[in-house]
Amino acid sequence: MKLSLLIINILFGFSVFGQVIWTEDFDTGSSARGTLANGYPATSGGNWTQTNNVLGGGEGASANQWYVSGEECGNAVNTCGSVCSNGDGSLHVSAIGGLCGTPDCGAAYDATNASNITDKRIESPNINTVSYGGLTLSFNYIAAQGDDRVFPYYSCNGGATWNALPLMPATQCCSCLDAFVCGFFGICCAPQTQQSCASGGQGYWTARNYALPVCAENITNLKIAFHWINDGDGAGSDPSIAIDDMSISSTIPLAVDMIDLNVVARNNQHVVQWKTLTEENNDYFEIEHSLNGTDFNPIGTIKGAGNSTELISYEFIDRVPSLGDNYYRLKQVDRDNTITISKIIHAYNNLTTSGIVKIYPNPAKEIVSIEYNSIKEIDSRYIVLDNLGRQIDASAIHFEKGINTIALNIQNYTDGSYFLRIIDGENVSIQRFMVTK
Repeated sequence: MKLSLLIINILFGFSVFGQVIWTEDFDTGSSARGTLANGYPATSGGNWTQTNNVLGGGEGASANQWYVSGEECGNAVNTCGSVCSNGDGSLHVSAIGGLCGTPDCGAAYDATNASNITDKRIESPNINTVSYGGLTLSFNYIAAQGDDRVFPYYSCNGGATWNALPLMPATQCCSCLDAFVCGFFGICCAPQTQQSCASGGQGYWTARNYALPVCAENITNLKIAFHWINDGDGAGSDPSIAIDDMSISSTIPLAVDMIDLNVVARNNQHVVQWKTLTEENNDYFEIEHSLNGTDFNPIGTIKGAGNSTELISYEFIDRVPSLGDNYYRLKQVDRDNTITISKIIHAYNNLTTSGIVKIYPNPAKEIVSIEYNSIKEIDSRYIVLDNLGRQIDASAIHFEKGINTIALNIQNYTDGSYFLRIIDGENVSIQRFMVTK
């Protein structure tokens, strides 16, 4: 059954959850006993990496370890755990020695005393989900439960921050050698024998599925991780944890396959550039701008091609980038109003031909200050335009030679992006500022 499903996925690219876009079967590198998961080559490219002492409380000198090997065979769902030597390996936590005499005893760990305290997270390489939505993470696993257990995580920013997925419940036991211990830790549910195994005490392989959040869609740096924690109170019970046959599938191929989104400086302007490989019912792109990377406002639109299977290049020119940090992103809108938000790109502007030196705070709430450098004493005026180019404020002002400061009351302004235009003789200065209440 396992082989048949694998062949179906390879030939047609679909699972019960949709199109499979990423897989990990832990069979890429050596699966010999004692192969460390840290640095293990992933099926999709890149390596698995391990973070030790995640919570900062310290680990014992004989902490358990993440391994990849056939010492815990990656069996199919609804079968018992077993050893298959150098065969179909799995990712698992095992003792570094003692239980079996050598490192890696399969999904069997040691929690005899404080020297075995373990706090290790194993992390996937970056996973590319560009052009895909409606994501589901699937894998098979065996696990015990109690105060020693595994915690699944995902990251939408390449591991900079991690978010917890729901806990993985204990799987059934294939046999219970000690009914009291099994009942106390909740490892075996009545009836206490799910399936008889000759060796006894093995876990029962079970399927697990997680719907991933929207932040995991259409990015290049999704990561999946498993965090194993065990104390050294002597009450640990096998199996520890074993994972195999991982996949991420998509039920929503995004309508637009977009690549190479970037921003470049050109003639004191910022040019936002991107390309599409394919488009389906693409109505338009809305370009959004932010001064802090969080609060975005639209600054323009570009019409999409609608339907296309050819490479198409687009660009949008921000003719008045703000001094300092500028952040941009695209909102892609389908003809049925389905919206996809791109990643955020950044550009820093330290060039200006205008007399405006600084606008602060930016964004602002009640008062915004403008520093203006005048080359001579002159009577001037300023105009404030909204994002649609409508004049909403104006006033005459007298500038002394040198740096002048203007205090602009914006209490009656609504949230959004605005343009300050200062007319100084023949010189016209324009800069953007944002209002967030």
